Order: sequence, then structure tokens, then C-alpha cells
Amino acid sequence: MTLAELESIAQQLAARVRDDEPQSNLRWLRAELGTDPNAPISDEERLLFLLAAAYPIEQTWRQATAWTRKSSVDSPVDDAKRRRLRRVA
Repeated sequence: MTLAELESIAQQLAARVRDDEPQSNLRWLRAELGTDPNAPISDEERLLFLLAAAYPIEQTWRQATAWTRKSSVDSPVDDAKRRRLRRVA
């Protein structure tokens, strides 16, 4: 699955989690990701729903993920923090 496809699923889930029933969203997500529709809900799926509910849908995807891209206004402190996070991951 491409990054663009995953971004699309993430955006749709963020909208769906506000409008649709949880079981409907779980069926939809599993169909989109091609996972077992009959499996018990996993901790990872719970986390996806939690993050989707917290996602600021009033922002564009680019705005919400801007922190992941280096810009000309990034400070050396930001660079150091980014390097530390990469070492941990």
C-alpha cells in the first residue's frame, strides 16, 4: 500500500469516527486494509481509532503533518530533537 493510500485511509477514518458507528468503522477499516473482518479488535486498531478521533479535521493533511517536514524556519534545537527521536526509533 502506498503512502498516498494510507494518508487517504487516515483522513477518511478521522471523518468517519465522528459520524459513523464504531462497528461500521471497524468493518470499513478492515476492508480498506485487507485484514481479517472476523478477528477480535486489536490494540493497534484501538490506537488507530483513538488517533483518528484526536486528528484535527479542520486542518488539511499537509497542515496536520507539517511537523514531519523540515522547513527553512526549523531551528537547530528542532534538528537536535529530531535526531534524538530518530535514534530512539
